[in-house]
Amino acid sequence: GRYRPDRLVVQQGRPVRIIFLRLEEDACSEWVIFSAFGLEMPLPPFRKVTLSFIPDRSGEFLFTCRMGIYRGVLVVVPSREKTGVGNTRTGEEGDKA
Repeated sequence: GRYRPDRLVVQQGRPVRIIFLRLEEDACSEWVIFSAFGLEMPLPPFRKVTLSFIPDRSGEFLFTCRMGIYRGVLVVVPSREKTGVGNTRTGEEGDKA
């Protein structure tokens, strides 16, 4: 199992919405964790779940299941303007199978 896509690119300081769809019942995939941002979310099987947050720093950050077997990378690129407002799309969707 893994996240698909397993690499998401978003912009620092802009709202992000990631939609997960868990397509199986493996116990390992019951949660998704973005530890760098202090976020954990349960993923009920066969239902879409939305995680929304605003990344406060740029870099590459791992997201995983609780056991660390399923993995993905959230790439947060710096804001294009000093005000934190840019012109790129920030919402990414991730489906998990």
